[in-house]
Order: sequence, then C-alpha cells, then structure tokens
Amino acid sequence: MIEQQTLQGWITIGITCLGGIVGFLVIFLKVLFRQFKDLVTNNTEAMTNLRLTVENITDKLSDHATRIGKIETIHEVRGCSTYKGDGE
Repeated sequence: MIEQQTLQGWITIGITCLGGIVGFLVIFLKVLFRQFKDLVTNNTEAMTNLRLTVENITDKLSDHATRIGKIETIHEVRGCSTYKGDGE
C-alpha cells in the first residue's frame, strides 16, 4: 500500500511540475510575442512616416525645379541669362 501511495504522490508531483512548466512557457511566449508585435507595429509606423516624409520632400523638390525653370526662362527672355561682369 505504501508503494502505491508513494507512486501516486510522485505522479501528482510530476503532473504539478509539468503543469507549472507549461504555464511558465505560455506566459513567457505571450510576453515574447507581445514584444515582437510591438516591434513590428513601431517599425511599420516608422516606415510609414519615412515614406510620407520622402514623398513630401520629393514634391517640394519638384515644385522647386518648376519654379527655378520659370525663373530661368524669364531671365533668358529679359536678356539677364548672361553674366556681364563687374566692370562692363
């Protein structure tokens, strides 16, 4: 009888330890995947902001190039496109 009770005790201890280990692994994986999800979310937001910034700069450069082209055309029409020098 003692051997059966001892065996049942060890089985109970083993099942309890196994349950604790599985519970710990579940909590650990939840924390790990939450951090990974936050990392992916933050990187997605950063890339979106970067893309919008690049688009904004590209639009400004395009507008700037158009404006400079118009100014150069006006200077050429008015005859200001050639440098006359300081003393001439």
